[in-house]
Amino acid sequence: MWISATKSLGIFLRLLLISRFAIGSNVTINSYYGATCSSSGHGNMEIIKPECMLLTSRGVVVCDQRDNSRLVEIRVDERTNRGSSTVMVDKPGSLIRGVTIDHAGISYYTNVRDQTVNLIVEGRSWILAGHPMSINLKTIEGKGLYASFRSPHGIVADQDQNLYVTDRLDHRIRKISKSSNFASYFAGSGIQGFQDGAGSTARFSQPHGIILFRSTLYVADSMNHAIRSVSLGSGEVSTVAGNQQKGNLDGPASQSQFDTPTSLVAYKQFIFVSESGGGVRAINIDTSTVFTLHKLRNVELSGIAVLDNKHSREPRVIVSDFLGCTILSMRLVSDCAGELFSSKVVDKCGVCGGKDECVDCAGVPRGKSVKDSCGTCRDDGGDCNARGGRVEGGGGD
Repeated sequence: MWISATKSLGIFLRLLLISRFAIGSNVTINSYYGATCSSSGHGNMEIIKPECMLLTSRGVVVCDQRDNSRLVEIRVDERTNRGSSTVMVDKPGSLIRGVTIDHAGISYYTNVRDQTVNLIVEGRSWILAGHPMSINLKTIEGKGLYASFRSPHGIVADQDQNLYVTDRLDHRIRKISKSSNFASYFAGSGIQGFQDGAGSTARFSQPHGIILFRSTLYVADSMNHAIRSVSLGSGEVSTVAGNQQKGNLDGPASQSQFDTPTSLVAYKQFIFVSESGGGVRAINIDTSTVFTLHKLRNVELSGIAVLDNKHSREPRVIVSDFLGCTILSMRLVSDCAGELFSSKVVDKCGVCGGKDECVDCAGVPRGKSVKDSCGTCRDDGGDCNARGGRVEGGGGD
């Protein structure tokens, strides 16, 4: 009884901290999954130091650090608020940092402890590329096990099932070819720094999360506090948002500031960003503007996803709190046109975003009243300056 009460108190205090230190947004934060950092196994809503997340048709895949590391697929019935989980792969001694699924349904993950990229076949894990090595050694390009990495983190697949991996401590983006399984240097010189340009000369500083959106790779360049783009065709690197200064500044993308961005997810025309420092940010790719959904304190955010499938009543952003062992959610509210972060409403004429243009001077939608030459609103077609105060048939005398 005492253990249960202690756990309940811990959960209450955690949620109180989250509510108390949420800054500068009217987006409501709720707990979606997880309750305590205990690994007792007494309940299916426990998750240990969650990191990467990926939405699937069945639920959300999460990197769970219980008993070293594993991938679990969680599902929450929003009608009853009850959750369940299924273990996809359990790898004691590993440290899983990234996960992706290609269009053929094959799952891949990165293992930082072994410096490998793995795939999952029928519940079993196989090394696709890389081998255990010291992070102090120089990486090499190569086929399969002959290649080497230094802290592979984010991972994403393109339409041809080629894989792109952020090699965090090598400050590079690697490409693993589907046809040859060759792990090449795709973008980044391997020298820590900040530089746009050709893939071989560009510089990153501990790149973390990576996504593919509109045929372009987007990278959370964590220690440059910036979001970078990489051309899928040429490897050309550009800066999408962030001025390299650590901070929380919204506005034009080129002037914005981020605080150690870790993970990315794309939804509609937005890229949502989780920051290790507690920020949940959004980049409107169409307008090149940045704004903040929420700023949390006493958390360490890592993974991010947008929950929008048959298991959710409404779309929402979910983020994993590594320190609090919880997944938090934020509703994404759409206007009458289905646009996010817009204030459009249906006017009196039934037009979304309209200006009541069908409303007459008496305030009646599609009414017949008009103002006469004296400014009087009337529905009889008359005018105050006409003989008898009325104009017949539009004539005068």
